[in-house]
Order: sequence, then structure tokens, then C-alpha cells
Amino acid sequence: MSRLPCLALSLVLAACAAPPPPGGASEARLDRLEAEVASLATDMDTLLPPLARMAYADAQVQAAAKAVAARREAPPLALPAPQLLKAPVAPQAEVAPQAKKAPSGPGTKVLRARVGMHPGRTRLVLDLDGPMAHEEVLDEAEGVLLVTLPSAQGWAGPTQREAPQGAHIERYAATTGPSGTQVAIELRNNTKLLRTEALRPKKNRPHRLVFDFAEP
Repeated sequence: MSRLPCLALSLVLAACAAPPPPGGASEARLDRLEAEVASLATDMDTLLPPLARMAYADAQVQAAAKAVAARREAPPLALPAPQLLKAPVAPQAEVAPQAKKAPSGPGTKVLRARVGMHPGRTRLVLDLDGPMAHEEVLDEAEGVLLVTLPSAQGWAGPTQREAPQGAHIERYAATTGPSGTQVAIELRNNTKLLRTEALRPKKNRPHRLVFDFAEP
């Protein structure tokens, strides 16, 4: 695009450099050259603004092309890692701590059972290795006294025994289980339970549970 003015100027210079024709033809030639120069000047005035705009546009295009090339060569921007959303945690019900059970100590036990005959009565003595509560139930129809020792966890002596001749009881039999120890005492005819007494240790005697039987 910039070559057009240069080409017109070259043509004018070439016409001027040519040898002038003889006679009055030289003036006519000069008039023609002046007219051509004036026409060229008019053309230049017409062409220069568009050429300038085209040159400016070409410069803008070159600058945009360089910017695009620079962006292509630039390293890609690192994108932030996506944040993982935590799933909502369901609230857990508070559990009250369980109370620890106190360790249970060794249960008391019956050391032995003794049957003694006294004037007018018979005594059954249970020797114990510690104090213990007891329950007693009399079944008069069956003639059996049932004694329950809830805390007694053992029976050291014979679990059953026949009573001597003439005693007011026939025999006794003991059983031990999870609910403690039970002693079944079979009574002779018309025998009644006179009294029951828990005795504390005395001298060399341990805790004792005493049952007295007699006829009414």
C-alpha cells in the first residue's frame, strides 16, 4: 500500500529527466507534467488518509497477534483444587456411663451343723463363719421347717444327717445354690419350734444360729 506514492513520484522524476522535445512542444510537455503532478497531488491527498488508517489498523492487528501468541506461550493458570464438602454427621445420643458393679466379696458359709439333746428339748446349732440373716417357714402339714440363708455360699460339713434316737427331729438336709443355702429339718410327731437365736462369737466359738425344738 505504501508503494503507490513512490511509484507516482518515480514517474514524475522520469518525465522530468527525459530530454525536452524541440520547439514549442516543450511547453506543452511541461503543462502536461504540471497537470500530472497536480493530479498526483490530488490522488495523494485522497489516498493518504485511507493509507494512514490502514497502516494504523495493520499495527493494531500485529499487536493483537503478538498478544495472542504471548498468551498461548504463557503457562496455564493453576486452578484451585475443588473443596470436598463433608457429609453432615448425625448427632449421636449421649450414653450415660454404666456404673461399675462393686466386686462381691466371698460369701459366708456354714462351717458345720450340730445336734444336741437336752432335758425336754433338742437343739440344732449351725456354726457360721460370719453373721448372716435367715428366713424360716414351718410347714405343719408336712412337719418340715425350711430355713433359708441367702448369703451362705457354702456348706463345709455333711449336707445331711440323721438325728440321734430320742431327738425331737428326724434329720436335716442342706442344699446350696445361687439363692443361698436352704436347710430342711424334718420334725417328729407333735414337735414344735420353741425359739431361734443368733449368737455372736464367744471365746473360741464362732457365729451361731440356734434352733430349739420340744413337744408342747
